[in-house]
Amino acid sequence: MILYGLLTSPIVLGAKQDLCATCNVAGPHLIVRRVRWVEIFFIPVLPIWISHRLVCTNCSAETKLGFGARLRAGPPGHELGQAAVAAPGEVR
Repeated sequence: MILYGLLTSPIVLGAKQDLCATCNVAGPHLIVRRVRWVEIFFIPVLPIWISHRLVCTNCSAETKLGFGARLRAGPPGHELGQAAVAAPGEVR
């Protein structure tokens, strides 16, 4: 018997200040990546779907981000609006 299924895992990539199209409040928005995985025996094996969304922290409205909009939103894994931290021994 093989156990299989689908798993969707959200990952917060960063945050940015933006104007929400739903509630018209300028405030922080989260950049969220959702990945749907095929899993076998509860182990994620193969990503089959990736989506990026901008989520308003005020009203929880979601706006789909295309690939180009995702790149313009900011680098993955960094809090937007803050200075990048230099690695040890690196001069910025």
